[in-house]
Amino acid sequence: MKSSPISAIYSTAQRMQSSTSSLLSYFRLSLNFFSSSPSTFFLLHTISKNSPTPSSHPLKSLHILDSSFNPPTLAHLRIALSALKSTAEASKPQRLLLLLATQNADKAPKPAAFEQRLAMMTILAQNILNHYHNSTGTSQPNPADEEVAVDIGIIKKPYFHDKAIAIEQSGFYKDEKSGKQPQQ
Repeated sequence: MKSSPISAIYSTAQRMQSSTSSLLSYFRLSLNFFSSSPSTFFLLHTISKNSPTPSSHPLKSLHILDSSFNPPTLAHLRIALSALKSTAEASKPQRLLLLLATQNADKAPKPAAFEQRLAMMTILAQNILNHYHNSTGTSQPNPADEEVAVDIGIIKKPYFHDKAIAIEQSGFYKDEKSGKQPQQ
């Protein structure tokens, strides 16, 4: 029996409750560092099924979900899953970047503080991976589990074309061997 997206989000939130204050502190410190740095893009956290660090394989596909995440919703979950599933066979390994702008073109940063949104984005990322891997319908380990990761990132740019340039210029997603950027 499959669990509903709401129950999965709720159970993840319960497991994380004990570490919520440390997560909020980490994001608060990271935001302070980022706001005083000259960087325009900063990757805070990577979540994957089998390892907390990015794969050493060249990245073929980068999906970017840029939102205020105030709060993350089931629509965010469905958009992310749709993007990952649409390129699952053709683009391995692939990454999803949940991107939060600290300067927004059309919204005030209310009501949730940025560190609270980042904590909620972390829960969303875990749920995205759980739903993505459970969609295969098997409980056996899947080699594709190593080929999908969700990143939590922040950016100072309010407009998407500027965000795309800042992400590319950061060099974070660049393949060290070929020097190529993944398809965005």
